Amino acid sequence: MLDKNINNLIGDDTGYLGRLGEALKNNGVEGGIILFDEMKKGHRRIVDICLQMLDSARITCGQNNAFC
Repeated sequence: MLDKNINNLIGDDTGYLGRLGEALKNNGVEGGIILFDEMKKGHRRIVDICLQMLDSARITCGQNNAFC
C-alpha cells in the first residue's frame, strides 16, 4: 500500500509523473506552496522525499525528472 501511495506522489518509471510531478510540470516551481504539516507523523520514506525538497531545493520524480 505504501509503494502505491509513493508512486501516486512522485510517479514511477512507467511514465506516470505522480501528483507532485504533474503539478510541478504544469505550474513550474514558482507556481505554488507546499505546506509541511505534522511531518513527524508521516512514514519515513515520505519524510525522506520531503526532506530532499527542503535540503537540495529539488525533487526527483519516478522517471528521474528533476525539478529545481
